[in-house]
Amino acid sequence: MFLKDYDVNRSQFSFFTEINTRWRDLDAFNHINHAMYLTYLETGRFDFLNDIKEIKKSLIMASISIDYHKQGYHPSKLFIGQKIVSIGNTSFKMLASIFNNEEDLPLVSSLTVLVCFDFKKQKSFPVPEIIRNKIN
Repeated sequence: MFLKDYDVNRSQFSFFTEINTRWRDLDAFNHINHAMYLTYLETGRFDFLNDIKEIKKSLIMASISIDYHKQGYHPSKLFIGQKIVSIGNTSFKMLASIFNNEEDLPLVSSLTVLVCFDFKKQKSFPVPEIIRNKIN
């Protein structure tokens, strides 16, 4: 799972979530705290998968990797691009990048592995067709 294997410029995404930064997102150095980007990515991932209500409660995160490319500041309007880049039997990978305003190169990029998981049976299940149809 290497982010360097993926193109992370803005034109690679067709789905975006827009978020305005908040003063409380800043760290002691007056730029956006690295942990806040996880929250931004989670919000974008939720928005991207929002139309899959029957599966949304059956996903478990197996891993996430994040590359921080440059600093973000407040106030800013951020755009979180999301897309599915590969699908396995029971899991799929989502690429995400956070862009500042209209910039083409991201502040942050991320690769997440999500597993389709039945919490009652405590086992994974095959990736449903509705997710397979979302691959870019």
